[in-house]
Amino acid sequence: MSVETRQWGTDYDPSWDFRKTPLGHRVLAEPVESLAVTLQPDVPANDGDVPSGMLRIAWGTAVYFAEWRMLWP
Repeated sequence: MSVETRQWGTDYDPSWDFRKTPLGHRVLAEPVESLAVTLQPDVPANDGDVPSGMLRIAWGTAVYFAEWRMLWP
């Protein structure tokens, strides 16, 4: 993997994508005034389970979310 620096503009090159993850979306009843990014773990987690949970990004009247799971050896 190489890195390009000092780039400018809006040309999108999908070959540089590391990974894409689909996001869910919903409208909030009450607006969020500050950007909030949280990783909410699944609780309760059982002994030996790979850590996982939900990534949530909220701002204004929108919240986006995706499931996450740790890469475990």
